[in-house]
Amino acid sequence: MMYSDVVMEKAEGIEPHEGKGIRVQLDAMMGEVKKAKNYTSDTDLTTDDLKDLCENFKQRVQAVLGKPFPDQSMDQLWRHRRRV
Repeated sequence: MMYSDVVMEKAEGIEPHEGKGIRVQLDAMMGEVKKAKNYTSDTDLTTDDLKDLCENFKQRVQAVLGKPFPDQSMDQLWRHRRRV
């Protein structure tokens, strides 16, 4: 969530409408899973829940920001580094 928000959205100068930023959207997606499963905490999410969320997060990032989420740690590091 944070990488999508800080590096892929804010650092790129994308200014979404109030309440429409990628972090808000991803957080809402997690909240929906927690509500559907009657979880009270993020730590209640299972490994399978988190794997599904990650895939759904990547799809949302692509749809909203127009570019894929970088899966490789070195890609993430270099994209972040270019913003510093």
